[in-house]
Order: sequence, then C-alpha cells, then structure tokens
Amino acid sequence: MSHQGGDGLLQRVVKRALGCLRLVTFIFFAVATLVDTAWLIGRWSLALRIGSAIIVAGMVQRYTNRTFKRSVRDSGQFSEFKQLGDQRAGQLQTEVSQANFINLEQAEVFARAIVETTALHQRIIEDYQPNKRTLRRQVTIDVQIPRRTLCRAMGATGSDGAPGEAASGGDYTGVAGKAAELVMLYPIVVPPKSVFYDDLRVRGAGGESLATLSYREYLHVAASVVRLLLAAACNAPPEDLPEEALKCEHGAVGGIIRRIDGRPPASRATDDSGTASASATAVEVAEAGRELARSLLNLNLKSIFGDSAAGEPPARMATRRRAIRMAAELVEVLSTHYAIVAVVPVPTTGRFTISYEFTTIPELNLTPDLGGYDSTSRLRRLTRALRTRLYILLSTRPIDVKLSLDNAWTCQSYHVMVHCPSELYLAKQQLDVEEGYLQRVARRAPSPPHVRFRRRLGQSYAHLYARFLPPPHGPKRDKHGNIIGPAEKAPKLVLHFQEVPPGSVCRAALAAIASAALVWIIGYGLSHNRDLVLGTEAPVLLLAFPGVAASWLGFDGDAHLFEGTLTARLSLACTALVSLIATGLYLLHRQVAGALPDVARHAASGTPLGVLGITDWPWAALTAFGVFNASYMTYRWGINSWRFKHLADRPDPAAIVAKVRQERHEHEGSREDEHDSLGSAPGPGPQAQSRSHTIAT
Repeated sequence: MSHQGGDGLLQRVVKRALGCLRLVTFIFFAVATLVDTAWLIGRWSLALRIGSAIIVAGMVQRYTNRTFKRSVRDSGQFSEFKQLGDQRAGQLQTEVSQANFINLEQAEVFARAIVETTALHQRIIEDYQPNKRTLRRQVTIDVQIPRRTLCRAMGATGSDGAPGEAASGGDYTGVAGKAAELVMLYPIVVPPKSVFYDDLRVRGAGGESLATLSYREYLHVAASVVRLLLAAACNAPPEDLPEEALKCEHGAVGGIIRRIDGRPPASRATDDSGTASASATAVEVAEAGRELARSLLNLNLKSIFGDSAAGEPPARMATRRRAIRMAAELVEVLSTHYAIVAVVPVPTTGRFTISYEFTTIPELNLTPDLGGYDSTSRLRRLTRALRTRLYILLSTRPIDVKLSLDNAWTCQSYHVMVHCPSELYLAKQQLDVEEGYLQRVARRAPSPPHVRFRRRLGQSYAHLYARFLPPPHGPKRDKHGNIIGPAEKAPKLVLHFQEVPPGSVCRAALAAIASAALVWIIGYGLSHNRDLVLGTEAPVLLLAFPGVAASWLGFDGDAHLFEGTLTARLSLACTALVSLIATGLYLLHRQVAGALPDVARHAASGTPLGVLGITDWPWAALTAFGVFNASYMTYRWGINSWRFKHLADRPDPAAIVAKVRQERHEHEGSREDEHDSLGSAPGPGPQAQSRSHTIAT
C-alpha cells in the first residue's frame, strides 16, 4: 500500500512539474508575440511574432479543451441505474390479484386508448406558443367512447352477453348509475420511457384541473388491465387464472415495469453476470417487448379449456382472440413507453374533451440546409460549423423550427397551430416525411392521408390540417426477425419565419449607408488635400456614430426565442468595425499632421487609380468595404420587402369564396327584382278585358 502511495505522489509531482513547464512556455511565447524584437533579430522579428501567436493560440485551445470543455461535457449528474427484476414483477402481480382497481369495460377503454387510439380520438388540436427560450405546447383531444362499451360500463347488458356486462366499480371509479357520470382512467399521452414532460398540466373541457395517477398507481392499473384482458380471453375470474395465463401475465408485468437506461453510453454501468443491475438500452427493451407480445399471441386457449373451447360459437372465440391480441399489443407498447393517466369524468353521451399542456424545447435549425454540396463533404461540414458558431457568437436566434408530429396518427382529424411574435411572418412551410409515407393507407383508414396548409398571407402563424396519417414503420427486419435497417422517421413540420419589413435588416442597412457615406466624405477630403486638418472633433464623432448606433440597434438585452437574423447582425458588426477603423485612421492622420509613411505617400501620389475619387489606399479599401456592406443590406431589405408584399397581397381563398357567393346572391336578387317589376306592371282595365273577350268571340 505504501508503494502505491509513493507512485501516486510521484505522479502528482510530475503532473505539477509539467503544468509549470507549460505555464512558463506560454508566458515566453506570449511575450514574444507582444514585444518588438527587431532590435535583436532584425527582419526575423515579424516571423517570430507570427509563429509565437500561432503557438499561443494552440496552447489556449488545448487548455480550453482539457479543462473547460471537458468539465462541461462531464457535468451531467447520472445516478446509478438499477433494473427491476422478477421479484418486483411477482410482487406487483400479487398486489393486482388482491385488489380491484378497474373493471373490464374501463380496461378495454384503457387498452384501446393506447393501441387503437384512432377509434377513440376524433380530433386533436395542438397549439404552440413561444416563450423566451422554449415553446408552450397545448394539446386538446376530443374523445368519443363507443356507445356499446359505455352502456356496459354504466351497467347495461351487452347484446352478445360477453363477460363484464355489469360494472363493478373499483378503487379509482365512481359509478353511481346510468344517469350519473362515469369516472374513467384515461391515458392521455404515452411518451417513451426516460422522456420528461416539463410543467405538465391536465384540464377538462371547462378548464378545471384534472388529477393524474402517480407512476406506482399507473403500474397497478396497467397490470390490472393485462389481467382483465387475459381473464376475458380465458373466460375465467381475474383472481383464478390458469397456470399458463399466469406465466404470460408475469412476463407481461415484468416487461411493463422494465426500465430503459437513458444515460449516455459512457456513463452506463455494465454487469457481465446478468443481474438486475445490468443496463438496458431502448433496443434491448423493445426486443424483449416483442418477445412478450409473441408469447401472448401464442397462448393456446384450446389447451387451457380442452374440448369445451371447440364447441363455442365463432363470435365468442373471436372475442377471446381479440382480447389476447389487445393484451399483446398493449404489452409491446408499454415495454418501451409509459402512460400518463388522468381521472376523467365521462358524461352519458361518451363524448368529452381533455387537454394537457407542457413546456417543450423545440428542435431549432441553427444551420439551415445549404444546397449544392455533398452531405459528406468536408467543405459542407466546415461551413455548417462556422455558421453555427456565428449564430451563437452573435446571439442570434434561428427563425427555422422543426416540430415532431407525435400525435398525427393517433386521431382521425389533426390540427397544428404554431404562433410566433407579431413582428415575424410565415415565409415557408413544409411537411418533412420519408418517401412513400403519404401514399400509404393507414390501418382502418377509408382513404390515403390528406394534408393541407393554411395559405401564407403574411400572417404570424402556421396552420396544418391532416387526417388518416399512418404510424411510422418500425425497424426493418429480415425473414428471421433480425434488424437490418433503421425505423422510419416520424413526420415533422418545418417552418421558416421572416421579419416583417422593415425589421432588423432595415436598421442594419441604414447604419451601413450612414457609415459608408461618412467614410467616403472624410476619405475623399483627405485624398485631395493631404494637409487637411480640421480644428474640431466633429469628424471623430461622426465616424464613431455609426459604430455606436450599430451596437445599440443590434444587441438589446431582451432575448427571445426568435430574434434578429444572422445577416443583420453580421452587417452591424461590420459597420461597427468600419467606423472603428475609420476613426483610428483619422486620429492617426491628425497625429502626424496629415503625413503618412513614405510607402503610403508614394502609393497615393504615384497612381491615379482610386475608388469613388479616393486615391489614398487605406481609405479606398475602407470605403469599398463599406459600400459593399451598404449595397448588400439594401438589396436584402428590398428583397424581403417584396417577399412580404407578394404574400400579403395574395387573395384569401375563403374571401374569394365569400365574394363569389355574394356576387351570386346579388345577381339572383337583381333577377328577382326584375321579375317582380314585370309582374307588377299595370294591366288592361275591365272594359279593355271585356272588349278583347268580345273580339275573341
């Protein structure tokens, strides 16, 4: 042990010595970069300073990666992962067998809300509201419980005499008769395991808060649903299941309570012994869930009942098979997901509305897709990395956002509303799906998917409507069941917003124009009169003013999710830089009384070539850069204004239909007025009528 302590002390001493050596080396090259050594080594002084600067930059980067970045990457707090074993599954199975948490009809609704959501969810409306750094997502669900199931749950008798015709209230139910409301345990959302919902709030149709079950209560309800479905399939009491069904139930409960290790791969604990503390990835848990579902589907009912099952009507056997299939699908889903269950009062009509809202972190597109490059090219990766760093460095917020449509295939009618601040408008919108997704017909859907967008008219929101969207396919498998390809990606809504003119681009353009004009005026005057020295500080203030204005216009303290564009921030930064350099040049000119170094004087006087009349090359280069900045930002300002005007001037389809109807109504009204005027014209009197009758006779 003393030998190990000596080795540790030696390692610490060597580490300290190396650290001191690196510090001395850094100080030496930093001094070599700053100090002019031309008096010592002559013309090699510039090369020494450049090489020293490169070495200093490399040492700073290495120190940053070794200390700061590593500490940030390793700053996550990951607790020890513990997997639940068969003992906990057996304990939960025993607790469920000794209690009555839910009845068969409610179990059917619970299972269908997870595996057959389109049969219950009639409409889902999602609304996104932007916050400072996040989005507030509100989901409203219109649910219709089938009338037949509702009648059985309230005590009515089913037409086929299936088990569970009379409702037997459990610990979480409150059935008081046919005319009273039925309280159901309804899974409102089924997120993947290890996924959080921040600041979740559940409300009813009237805005009242609804209670949700804890995770332990949810496990009791889910295990009870599996037991009731197996009891319905075996035509046996829930407390007296056959041995084969009990084995399947034990495996199903174990799959439901199985945890997924959501930690990074480097933080996962491995256990070669295969005990309960071993980690489990999402793929491993999903494969285990498929095996559990397959074992449930292979449950042989004839071996349980013998010859008595052979004489049952086909409808009864189909009901049992349906219960087995629903239990298998439920276990497969809950192996990788968990349900947030709300206590919902259901009226006698079976129609109710429930909503939930939570805070979500959107998928922001910091680096929009750049066309014309190969996705694997080095140039493309470097360009995207540079743009990402510029977005973060200049404190810009991307106006591109991607939203995953997780509820699109769980209902019959689907709406998504995405709002943004009033100073932005919707410029582009598209549905990001894989090839062939919109041509695939969903299960029990009458037609292929139908998708429509609200037309872009310069509004500050987007509206997507869709129906009959199919769920994404799982991982591709070969004939032996092995995974050979990734799963199909879920559809995403991609939105791009632009600033309503004038916006930050206008402010950047005006600042660039002012800076370019002032630099040109001062540079033109100095180029034609090199001895010009004004006895006032006005030129210094004028040259510095655009830079101060750019800093004030571009960087405010109030931060939002959607902020100024990268182009405007870069232009303002360039304007501030041009103003700073121009101010320094003018101050230098005043210090030397209009005299520049000999090389610059010779270049200025020896060639008539100039930029906008400026022959002094520092001012000419500064003026050219300022003019380019101002011209480009003015061009972008005009393009953005034209785009917004083009979208805002387009007619609204609803307004066109209303106008056509109004014109048709006015046309029909004019025809009726004309007909009435012809019918009310004065006709012949009685004498004329008798005279005409006599002539006719």
